[in-house]
Amino acid sequence: MELVAALCVITTGIAWLGTYTRARRRGYLDLVDWFVATAGLLYGAAYIFVLFATERGDNPLWQHTIRPYRSFYWLPPVLGTMVVVAVWAGSALASAHIRQVRRACDSPLLNRQSPYRLTAWFALVAGILSYWLYARAYGGFITLWLYVMIPSQRAAVNFWQMENPFTFLNRFGALTWFAALLFFGLVLSQRSSPKRHITDSIGLIIALPVALFILSTWTARVFVASFFFLFIIAYLYWRRISLHWFVTAILALFCIGTVTVWGVTVVLDPFKLEQNFLTFYAKEASFPTMSFFGAIEREDYRYFSDLIATPLHFLPQRILYGVLGLETASDVNTRWFLGERKGEGDVGYGIPVDFLTFGYMQAGVAGIVINGLLAGYLLSLLSCLVNSLSLSGVRSALYAYCSVMVAALSVAYTDPAHIVRRNLHFFLGFAVLSLLSILGKSETRGGSSP
Repeated sequence: MELVAALCVITTGIAWLGTYTRARRRGYLDLVDWFVATAGLLYGAAYIFVLFATERGDNPLWQHTIRPYRSFYWLPPVLGTMVVVAVWAGSALASAHIRQVRRACDSPLLNRQSPYRLTAWFALVAGILSYWLYARAYGGFITLWLYVMIPSQRAAVNFWQMENPFTFLNRFGALTWFAALLFFGLVLSQRSSPKRHITDSIGLIIALPVALFILSTWTARVFVASFFFLFIIAYLYWRRISLHWFVTAILALFCIGTVTVWGVTVVLDPFKLEQNFLTFYAKEASFPTMSFFGAIEREDYRYFSDLIATPLHFLPQRILYGVLGLETASDVNTRWFLGERKGEGDVGYGIPVDFLTFGYMQAGVAGIVINGLLAGYLLSLLSCLVNSLSLSGVRSALYAYCSVMVAALSVAYTDPAHIVRRNLHFFLGFAVLSLLSILGKSETRGGSSP
């Protein structure tokens, strides 16, 4: 354990010191920095915490799936360091295309507030209408919320087995979250402007509680816990505070967030609580460790089929499972440990795959390295896309969202199915902004022609 602890310290040190060094050159944390810092935490400090808790007997739920692999304890921090280096290399490869992306994003339309405001109201209305149609099958918003919040009532009506033809609209409700981010960004952008748009403040006042309500009905503890933190991070980006104070603030928010997740669990999902704080987090942080060891034992490679199938996850799950018979990496992982995938038999939850597990399931160690290169490349391009937005407030709000929900969370929840589902509202909202950009260019060219 001493050797493993030393390897974990090295992994975390390389990731965090490298991240701070990279960030000092530009003055802020980019998406690659968020990803690497999270990888250093997950495969360093958090990993050794799980091992010590498991060896002490404070991880009763999963210790029987981790202890048999003591001879492999050293492997995750070593491969975690490889991930860090591969992501940095992928980011360096992307630098050659960043100028082209910036030129492609240069649109006179996006220099005005109207497309952002139009997209925000569209997202808010579409999100409310979508979730209203979804909630009708359960008797409306309030009845749905009561079913979710009161376990006895949920069990009495067999809530999760109720037929709902509009189940696919569930995720569209999070468009209200995207709307709240845009309205918040518009309000920030106008703080120094003498002409303020009162409708932006009204939109924000409406979108905030609606989005939080919808997220709470998902029993999405991480989403609810991070909801307000994203707006704080967006404000910090917008204020352009020094890197030192920004990192200090993020560390403080992380500490507060760990307590907040516990509190949110008490309210939204009390069945997942444990006898104490240590056991709770040992259980919650164990899935990357046991999933990785399970992947090593299976040695059943998927040869990047999960990456190829990524666009399919924009389709309703009825089509994916019922028509196409698609099985994700998380489905395979869940079946390995629980006997069935989520939704089958008595299995009511899934066991997601982290970055190491997902990469190993594709092609072993080579899959981990290739996925690292791809992650660094794509995160750099996404960082460039978001930075191309001209309004500082909107840019800061969407960058804060991408930092946490796309970059950081993708280390622990790497399956493309999870990435698409948790960020569907962002991808759709950003697609609308991009469409307005294309239309704006066409109108500008048409107006200037003889």
